[in-house]
Amino acid sequence: MLNFKKTLKEYFLPRGSKEKAAMNLSITDGSLWSVYSNMTTPYIVPFVVFLIGSNAPIGLITGIPVLITPIAQLFAYRYSERTKNIRNLTVMITFLDRFIWIPLALLSLFEGYSFLVYLIITLLSLRFFFAYFSGTTWTLWVPSLIKKKHRPAYFSFRNFMMGIFGLLGYILALLIFYFTENAKIYSFLIVFLVGFVFSMASLLVMRSIPNYPIEKRKNYQTVKTIKRFSHFMLFVFIWFLGYEMSQPYFSLYIVGNRFLNAGNEWFSIIFLIIALSTISTQIYWGKFILKYSAARAIILSGIVLGIMPFVWFAIKSVYLLLIPAVFMGVFGGGVTLAIFNEMLNNTDVKRVKYISIYNALQPIAFGLGPILGNGLFDYGSNIFLVFLSSSAIMFAAVLILLAGYSFHRLLPYAG
Repeated sequence: MLNFKKTLKEYFLPRGSKEKAAMNLSITDGSLWSVYSNMTTPYIVPFVVFLIGSNAPIGLITGIPVLITPIAQLFAYRYSERTKNIRNLTVMITFLDRFIWIPLALLSLFEGYSFLVYLIITLLSLRFFFAYFSGTTWTLWVPSLIKKKHRPAYFSFRNFMMGIFGLLGYILALLIFYFTENAKIYSFLIVFLVGFVFSMASLLVMRSIPNYPIEKRKNYQTVKTIKRFSHFMLFVFIWFLGYEMSQPYFSLYIVGNRFLNAGNEWFSIIFLIIALSTISTQIYWGKFILKYSAARAIILSGIVLGIMPFVWFAIKSVYLLLIPAVFMGVFGGGVTLAIFNEMLNNTDVKRVKYISIYNALQPIAFGLGPILGNGLFDYGSNIFLVFLSSSAIMFAAVLILLAGYSFHRLLPYAG
């Protein structure tokens, strides 16, 4: 019991060296964040369909807010260079990001009003601004406390724990939808508010992570460094443009009345399967990256994920969607972990500047992808055209990565 109490304290209170405290507390923070995240972000499309209907401009609602994030990066870059306490800055901005779910939850009481489109876009735009601002400062803060050689194994384990706790978010949402079936007006209100409570618990733990002084070092970048980072950013932009193009339409395909019309319960089950598949393989992806390199993990995952839109569209039964859901979870988790590690590898020099550039370009692709998808979908209401274009762009991104990376960059991680 004493050992259990000691272990529990280590994951909720700062104990040991700065690196050990950061690693333990970040796992707790991330685990609580996963519960909150899985009760909020995945339900944006079903939420919009509930409020406005299947004809809602899904791509615009999910895409336009993300385009605000480059402005967030200008602020993040400026304030990260000036702040004396990156932790306090991150905590403050993170609170503003998560508070937005309160007014979003209250919108569920106004089902059917046309003005909701503009309110949702406005609130999500504010949320993305604060989320990407704090995302940049967090990346400058927490990973910097962890030695480079420990990062691949640590972040794979952290992702594993986040996935385990993230399941609780899906299960809680599923139970809420089930027990409020006859009072749907309160379903999303309760789901979002419960998620917000977990987000505040996460924030309390985050406050205990040790601060990291952002050093104003004169890091000299070589032509090789600039080319390597530029090539990686080209891949990231094109990959997420294609990947995010189809994501809202995977959701629409499940709940839309013109498609499978499966309902929020099945939507939760499918995303629960995706989450389980991600969790069960995170540790193995960390080992794969250490042995074969992050670049090879990206290529392997990219090829499999590029096929998934075709498989998704070919399936006409919600039960059979559980099969591609497993593949999306396994390889989606792999590509996410690998891209994050590769980003850290490519930002050792000019860290503040490069991470700000990464976090500015990535969300532009996040936003443009659904907007392009929306345009393609409106062109004859053809969801297959969206899936086809998404696959083509993802495969193009993989080819770009293969064409530009030297053999050395495909070697195992050498931190």
